[in-house]
Amino acid sequence: PGLCIRERGCPGGSLIVGHKHKFPNMSMIVSGACVVLEDGRLTEILAPFIFVGEARRKVIYALTDVVWLNILATDLTDPAEIEAHFVEPSQAYQEAQQCS
Repeated sequence: PGLCIRERGCPGGSLIVGHKHKFPNMSMIVSGACVVLEDGRLTEILAPFIFVGEARRKVIYALTDVVWLNILATDLTDPAEIEAHFVEPSQAYQEAQQCS
């Protein structure tokens, strides 16, 4: 109760453009290595690593296979409601979903 943990697996060599987070959240890189572009800054992250992710969009390049966790404070239990509450998809993502 009160927490949701989302796991994202990223294969090595992947470039991921994340949704914009509406609120800061705790993030953990459980395994792997990646480079994160955030606010024009590149940061290399090697697991294990725990940090507070700011309320913004991140671009991630997975140097190796990566497992990334977001820890969100919520009592919501429906994945669609959790996503709608915490993230703001880009216009391009929304348009692509309408074409599917």
